[in-house]
Amino acid sequence: MEKMRRKPEVPLIQWVSLWLWIIFLAGLSGCGPPISKKVMETVDRGRTFSVVIENPKAYIGSVVLWGGVIEESLPGPKETRLIVRQSPLDDKGHPRTDATYGEFVVHTPDYLSPRTFRKGMVITLAGRVD
Repeated sequence: MEKMRRKPEVPLIQWVSLWLWIIFLAGLSGCGPPISKKVMETVDRGRTFSVVIENPKAYIGSVVLWGGVIEESLPGPKETRLIVRQSPLDDKGHPRTDATYGEFVVHTPDYLSPRTFRKGMVITLAGRVD
């Protein structure tokens, strides 16, 4: 009768080390800014929602960074509109959903799937005031 070969066992310390690296790398991905550096260079951080809402016409064409919670997604064949309940952003650009100053409408010429961009989703976006 032939002896069965056993696979070498991986020491517990290697498994623990592997999982620690996975957790560390996953944590790093959650700490990054929600908007790319290239886009952030075009944003005027002083153009907050509460500032622009006071006199919107004065800020037409300004690039803003706003966030909030999607209230409604209205996809068309070649465009999408999102109605967003505004939330102030924290220092990293993530919405603080404990406060709001109103709603705004996002318009993009791209189709955004309503399955992805659905009611209740927290988002941060950059765009031009129109």
